[in-house]
Amino acid sequence: MRGSKPGQNVERTDWTYMDTCSTKPFLTQREKLRALMFSREGQWIPLPDVQALGIAQHGARFKELRSELEPQGYRIENKMEHGTDGIVRSWYMLTRSTPIRSLSAGKPSKSWDEIVRERDEKLNAAPCFELVP
Repeated sequence: MRGSKPGQNVERTDWTYMDTCSTKPFLTQREKLRALMFSREGQWIPLPDVQALGIAQHGARFKELRSELEPQGYRIENKMEHGTDGIVRSWYMLTRSTPIRSLSAGKPSKSWDEIVRERDEKLNAAPCFELVP
């Protein structure tokens, strides 16, 4: 390092650490992208902010991140704008997309009055069986 004498140990303090208990001194490109997306969750992030992280092939990193986060209920959206100057501008946004887990998934919900009416119809209906002695 500049300013150090041969044989002198110099400690680097300008590293980007993942966390204090990690054995890896640097973040991977996907980890950097994940940190950016979560730090600005719900906000559109312009592509130059992603490129500022020094990520090569950001499209591949987004694909990896989507595969990792979608099962956890997150979604990465992308929008593009074609400017009058011929430049295409891109933005990305991380949002929560809660997966539908109920038994009534896809069915329209009923009002309380409809539920009560259906219950009463079932209770007041004549039995569809006959007891024979």
